[in-house]
This record gives sequence, C-alpha cells and structure tokens, in this order.
Amino acid sequence: MFLKKMGLKKIFTLFLFLNFFPIASAAGVSVAGNKLQHIAEFPENLTGSPSEINPGNLKMFLYVPDGVKKNAPVVFVLHGCLQSAEKINRQTGWSKLADINKFYLVFPQQQGLRASQEIKTGNPGLCFDWSGYFGKPKARGEGEDKSILDMLEYLDKSSLYSIDRKRVFITGLSAGGCMATLMLAQWPEYFAGGAPIAGVPFGCAKNKYNGFKCMGVKPSFFPRRGKKGECVESGEACMDASFKKEPQQWAEEIRRVYGLKQPQKFPKIMIWHGSRDQYVDDDNLQETVEQWTAIHGVDMKADNNGSKLKDGHERHEYKEYKDKDGNVVVASVLVEGLRHGVSIEPGDANDQGGEEVTNSLKGGYSFDYMLHSSYYIARFWGIAK
Repeated sequence: MFLKKMGLKKIFTLFLFLNFFPIASAAGVSVAGNKLQHIAEFPENLTGSPSEINPGNLKMFLYVPDGVKKNAPVVFVLHGCLQSAEKINRQTGWSKLADINKFYLVFPQQQGLRASQEIKTGNPGLCFDWSGYFGKPKARGEGEDKSILDMLEYLDKSSLYSIDRKRVFITGLSAGGCMATLMLAQWPEYFAGGAPIAGVPFGCAKNKYNGFKCMGVKPSFFPRRGKKGECVESGEACMDASFKKEPQQWAEEIRRVYGLKQPQKFPKIMIWHGSRDQYVDDDNLQETVEQWTAIHGVDMKADNNGSKLKDGHERHEYKEYKDKDGNVVVASVLVEGLRHGVSIEPGDANDQGGEEVTNSLKGGYSFDYMLHSSYYIARFWGIAK
C-alpha cells in the first residue's frame, strides 16, 4: 500500500531495498563508542552546478578511529537505496574494522530529489544514480562521482587528517555497489581497490529503465520471469540475456571512457553476490568478473584451485585471478543461498562483525552466513590483519 501511494513509476531508480530507519543527524550518530560525524562544512550544491564542489549534492559522513596514525588508508562505503551512512555502517561492521586496523571511513549519503529547471540532484529513493540521473543527464565528473572525489580532496587538504592517497578504496551495496564499480571504471587513478556487493558491471545500463533489465527485475521490483529456460530458479532476479556481453565487449565499456588516452593501471577488485538474490541477478557476478579480468588482461581460469576464504566454510565459492606477476587483481565470492544483501558474522573476533537485520521493512539486508564480507574485503585490500 505504501508503494502504491508513492507511485512505482516515481521511484523507478529505487534499487528496491525498503528501509524505514532514520537518516543520520548532523550532530553525529553514536557507533561503537565513537561518532559517525556529518561533515557540515563539506558544501551543499543546491543547483547541481558541475563547476562547483559537490555537484551531486551528497552529504559527507566520516568515521575517525581513536589512535589513527599519519598516512592512514581511506575506505569509502556506499549505502543502498533508502539507506543511510549510519545504517550501512551498522549492518556491515566497517567501523569495528577501522577501530582495529586504524583507517578512515567515508560514507557518502544520498539526499532526496531536488529539482531546478534543468538539473536535478538527489534521488527519490535515496539511491546513488548509477544508471542515469533524474533530469538533465550529467557527464563523467559532473555529478555524484565528482562529489565522491571532492570528499577525498577535502580529507587530503584538511589539516585535521592525514591520509595515504595510494591506499584509497571503495565498496558499496546494491546501488552503492554499482556506483563503486562506476568509480573504479571512471576514476581508476584515485583507487587502489574496490569491492561491489550485489551490483552490476560498469556500462550495463545508461538509463534507469535498462537498469531494471540489468538487475533482472520489473519496474514493480518483482523478478522478471524471463524467456523459457532463461532463469533457473523462480523468485530470483533474472537478468535480460540481451544485456550480457563477451569479456572484451565489457572491457570496451570501460575503455571508451578514455578514448586514446587509456589508464596505465586499474584497481584490484573483489566482487560479492548471493546465489539467491531476488533483486539483482547473481549472473551479474560472472559478467563483472569477465569485465575486470579483460580490463586487467588476465584469463578467466581461476588460480586458487578451489581454496576458500575461510577454512571449513562450505557455503561460498571463492575464485581469484592473478596477473603475470602473481598478484591477485580480480576475486569473486558467491555466497550460497544468500538473498539480496551482505554476508556477515556477528561476534567479537577480528574476522567477525556486522549486525544481522533481515526484516526488509526495516531495511534488513545483512545476513549471518558466518562469513564477514567487510573483513575479507579489507584483508583482500591489504589493510586488515
């Protein structure tokens, strides 16, 4: 009834994860004895002008652990639709990892729709606009992607913080995962690594309607039925097969961003997905692996001989792909039976964390699968013990 009153067509970029928890206040939200601080001096950009700071008009939240040293790493964490900085942090347990391993956390936060005559910022479902903006489309560096980079510049220039520009990382869930992949593809020189969770490949959709087809749902957010034989399990998202590509075609989606001046290097990436995702087809994991192995120039044969991230944990499939120097540049984790969300393992050990919330009406998209995704992502990046 709530969605009917809102009007489904009006929330077409909503990546469907209903969350009724309150947005973090400007005064800060208490987290593990510390505070997730809203950086009020990071400027608003009410017109969405690309010539000014923060053209996507995002809010900036920052977590600084006690005892953080000079030249510390930075991790950007992007929330899903109708979520907040506070919500994604609590569910994923990133602040605990920051406390243990001493790195900064930046949580960009979407705002509601704000319209001018030609340019609109924000999103009615509080989603990051990964598949096309409301109103006048914005080019690379003129929207939310630039806002995220502006947050990094703010940290770097501030006398209050000391960051290592060579150790900047980005992760996100769902719409946030799609935006994380977009940042890695469009701005590889800024990031050492990334980890999209329940996302899609870069360039899969360039407008909100095709975004649904990449995800594998209808505009009503119910899974596509697909053509006969197209999808195996009912109740799961079903990616439109016409949106799938060959590895080099996927790589070309990234290469065409740069034309003749191609980047020298791309970040390492760890891709996560649940095998029973009802909102974003887990076929997107394989498509994303194909894209990033191709852009890194490595083959599709996994190099880890079936090893697991966690010994004795049989509910996940882990694959890693190495470059010619033996460095893992692409890794993937398919969590068996996981619906749309993040895999966590609540507990006090260093490799445990997160808060399980499974009620979708309360924004519950974290599931105890005895595998703390945030920890293994940070370990993959080399910033967690």
